[in-house]
This record gives sequence, structure tokens and C-alpha cells, in this order.
Amino acid sequence: VNSITGWEDHFSLLGYQPHDTLRRLISGSRYFILPTSSEGFGKAIIESIAVGCKVIIPQCLPIVGTEIINDINSVLMKDDSIKSIKSVLRECLSNCTVYKRERVAESVNFIDAKSIAKKYVEDVLYI
Repeated sequence: VNSITGWEDHFSLLGYQPHDTLRRLISGSRYFILPTSSEGFGKAIIESIAVGCKVIIPQCLPIVGTEIINDINSVLMKDDSIKSIKSVLRECLSNCTVYKRERVAESVNFIDAKSIAKKYVEDVLYI
């Protein structure tokens, strides 16, 4: 990541944060990067989108195959490698398109916890 010029002005690597702090940080952020290929449904992904923060996630996550993730609320990485993270960060820095947080948050207004949980169990866990 250090090889991307100027990234420090736009992104912070914070590591683990307590939930209360994390909620405040996400609410004030433009992007939330979750660079893992082992995340299940990803509550943090939905929480981020719900406050208008676009998510940057690997395209292999099960949640990507649901109606929740779309071009309005996410940027997909090829995988969870450093190379993919750098590529997406470069894209975000070069495009610098300002998006409307309200539009991102509205993209998940349809979510009903019970129906999403049922669909997740059926489609992702194949039960």
C-alpha cells in the first residue's frame, strides 16, 4: 500500500477498533475496506452501507451474490490480495468521484432481517 502515492491523505489503516469507536469511524468515512475472503455474511458490510459508506470487498464473498451488493454501494476487488487492494485504492484515488451518502444508504432500505437471514441460509449455506 505504501507504494501508492498520496494514499495516506485519503485512507487510514486503523487495525482493530472497539465496536463503539468503529461505528463512529464508519459514519464519518467514505469507504470501508474489508480485505478478507473468509467473511460470511458480513454484518460490518451492511452496517457500513446503511450509514452511507461505500464498501470495498473481494468479489468472492457470499454477500456479493445477493441483491444487497451493487454498483451504488460497493467497489469489488478481484480477491483479497495486496495487489487487488492496491488496484482498488488506485482506482478510488484516481476517480475521486463524490457519491451521495444518502443514495448508498438508501440502497439497503429494503433489507428485512428475517427475509435476508432466510435467503442467506438458503442461497449461501445451501441448507
